[in-house]
Amino acid sequence: MSSDSNRRASRRLGEMVRAGTVVLLLGACAGVGAADKVRVPGTQTMLEPPAGFTPSERFPGFERADLQSSVVITEVPAPVGELSKAMTKEALASKGMTLLSSATETAGGRERLLLHVAQQAGGVDFLKWMLLSGDQNKSSMVVGTYPKSAESKVGGAVKAAVLSAVPAAAGGGDDLRLSRSCAFEETLELLLGCLIPP
Repeated sequence: MSSDSNRRASRRLGEMVRAGTVVLLLGACAGVGAADKVRVPGTQTMLEPPAGFTPSERFPGFERADLQSSVVITEVPAPVGELSKAMTKEALASKGMTLLSSATETAGGRERLLLHVAQQAGGVDFLKWMLLSGDQNKSSMVVGTYPKSAESKVGGAVKAAVLSAVPAAAGGGDDLRLSRSCAFEETLELLLGCLIPP
């Protein structure tokens, strides 16, 4: 084989390696940002956890301990309409939370209440995105919590995770852990009591 042939073969090999590398990189990047919804163990909720968050062993949801951040799911056998009406500025203030904003949005044909609140715990200022959804029989609250100082690192990702929450497919859900006879006041107290940062 002549040196000219060797150069051409070497050049072709180099081009194929570069093309293969581009194809591999494109394949690897295709999955970036295309998170899949996962079922939150112990709940009837699916969501897309933020990058870097892992399933919690302490509560139903995900956490990132290094940033004191979490996404927690609480499900209760109570009508979402009644709970939504009870999520007032005064009720939140009674638990040490300041209501920053409140909006109703529609997803999957259902209205959902999205709250943004601030709360101090353990000398740390936290921000929370809270999504309340459900039907006449049961409600789900997804709460994303992070320190105000970490807002630029995880705030957007936590909000996106909270908004991604949807009911899991019918028929495969775990039973709600609360008795159906649970009084409305107790249910509201439970939901508000679960809002202290983990």
